[in-house]
Amino acid sequence: MYGKARILMLTAFALAAPVLAGSVSTASAEGLISIIVIDPANPYWLTEGNVAKAEAEKLGYTATVGASKADTNTESRL
Repeated sequence: MYGKARILMLTAFALAAPVLAGSVSTASAEGLISIIVIDPANPYWLTEGNVAKAEAEKLGYTATVGASKADTNTESRL
């Protein structure tokens, strides 16, 4: 039983590895990243959002910065 399970696991991994590797290698730096900060009135959170947005754009993403005021309902809409 242990031998069959091990062979099955190794086979599954061998079949999944190229798929996973392909998804990583074909992932391009494009898309939208939503950056959520708690309160941009606070200089710490403002800086965090600005730095994260600049880094995302440098990597080729479109980025938006939104404020949630620590409200999870607001976060889900951003």
